[in-house]
Amino acid sequence: MPDAIYSMECVACGAESGATDNDAGPAQHWSLSHTGRSPQCRVFKLHAETFWRTEPSRGNPYADVEQREPPSGVPR
Repeated sequence: MPDAIYSMECVACGAESGATDNDAGPAQHWSLSHTGRSPQCRVFKLHAETFWRTEPSRGNPYADVEQREPPSGVPR
């Protein structure tokens, strides 16, 4: 699971960059390139999604060790 997913949206025309994991750089580069192709487009909205994972601690009555263990080969 990524720490964050980033994308950029042009406020003037609604065009959107692609989304990238853990790096806002490509979205920022896209906005600069978009302005170069469309000089009237100069305001952008950065979309950033972040994720939290929570699990009951050991000893918590709601902790179910079997459900918390991922299938083999799946990183935690």
